[in-house]
Amino acid sequence: MSRKITMKDIAAEAGVSIATVSYILNNAPGQTISADTRQKVLEASERLQYSMNLAAQSLKSGKSGLVGILLPKVEPAWYWSAYKYAKAVALLEKQLMQQGYHVILSYYDLDHPAFDLVLERKLDGVIVFDVTEDIFTRISSHYGMGIPVVLMESYVADPLFHKVVPDFKAAMQQLQPDSGQQQASFLVMDAYHNAGMCAQIRRDAGLTAEHTHIYHSDEGLEQFLGDYRGKYGLVVNEFLASRVLQQHANVGVICTCGCPDLLPGSVRKAVFPESIYSKVTELLLGYMQSSEYRCEEEYIYR
Repeated sequence: MSRKITMKDIAAEAGVSIATVSYILNNAPGQTISADTRQKVLEASERLQYSMNLAAQSLKSGKSGLVGILLPKVEPAWYWSAYKYAKAVALLEKQLMQQGYHVILSYYDLDHPAFDLVLERKLDGVIVFDVTEDIFTRISSHYGMGIPVVLMESYVADPLFHKVVPDFKAAMQQLQPDSGQQQASFLVMDAYHNAGMCAQIRRDAGLTAEHTHIYHSDEGLEQFLGDYRGKYGLVVNEFLASRVLQQHANVGVICTCGCPDLLPGSVRKAVFPESIYSKVTELLLGYMQSSEYRCEEEYIYR
């Protein structure tokens, strides 16, 4: 049986003191540790495959070291549903693990939301994607009292909670056709459960519901596109754009899944910066690690 790796081993590997390793791995507040030293310790921990005793850590610090990420189940499930948030979750998990936190991922049913899986665990913070007002009310009744909650891709009328949303308006301006060409005549997008999110995307595009198609089937998409032959349009979601491009070439694509390489190089596309996830992590860590942390922005666009 192999020997259990300890903080002493990590300290020797990283060339730092055992106390420094303990401060970093336990997210001890009030310690001035350089980013280089923190990175060196975390990399040494990963190389040695160090596994912290979360139960013991929780008893000692009063914190679980766990962050929950809640995602909506998509029904009906399109072929891209499993990949829609894959990159977002991977980036958030990487950033949180670098700070010593572990992630619990849970999908909730839109019709019968149940949060038993995450409620039975003591979470230090929660990130929620694309949530309706009603479901958010249920989530905030369980969390939010001393447990920070950050929303993504959601417009919710509650100033106590921060919402980090993609800057669709800036992305659409980036996709603006060359001077002299027509403006976008139509918008194709997959469904967001958060009604405010859908409405805001339409407003940013300057288009009404009449000129917007929410994808539900290939037949409906083909019928909609038939009214805009030769005209320039916008597509939200690169997986959906691959369907649109089979019938209509003159589009600009806003890549919401972080997979722009799915599309031909000739397609005009906008990609949101990974800093959007860094901002979520920054907010969550700020509130989890300091009772004095404050951010005045309710809606944060990236």
